[in-house]
Amino acid sequence: MAGADGITDFVYGVVDAPDQLQHPLIRRLHDDWLAATPPEGLPGHGFADPLRLSYLLGLLVVMDVVRPENAGDLRFRYRLVGTDVVARRRRDVTGDFMDQHFDPGVASTGPLVCGLAVEQRRPVYLTAMRHMFEKHYPLEYIVLPLVDAGGKIIDRLVAAQIYPPETPRLPYGSASV
Repeated sequence: MAGADGITDFVYGVVDAPDQLQHPLIRRLHDDWLAATPPEGLPGHGFADPLRLSYLLGLLVVMDVVRPENAGDLRFRYRLVGTDVVARRRRDVTGDFMDQHFDPGVASTGPLVCGLAVEQRRPVYLTAMRHMFEKHYPLEYIVLPLVDAGGKIIDRLVAAQIYPPETPRLPYGSASV
């Protein structure tokens, strides 16, 4: 993928142990999610409270889980995309479906990662490489399931994306991926 911008080299799976998570903010979010998890269930929408997660505000992504009317795959709609994520990707995808993402890697792999979090009812981690201007930047993500008011159906996901500090921030609206 030399010369092209985008995200590649995805590796993901269910979080089995906290030491799988490299970045301290990702580990903290995971720990906070575990602490908010009731004995028989999962945290609800209130977990994504900006005051609770203020240490990650610009790095958070909240997605709605959209279940098909008939048989079909789950879809994931971006409900909120943090300002830092928008600045690094140079586009705001709030309101868009993940499977229609402008980055083909995200469009194809993202729904698999999110679907795993829903199916397993557990956190999922992901690592990848961000390619930009002939350089490569490691990324780390975590996706956490949240349940509806009834406490049973996963209808929302909260995720955090960690970019290394040296990853460029470019003007919003750039045509590059």
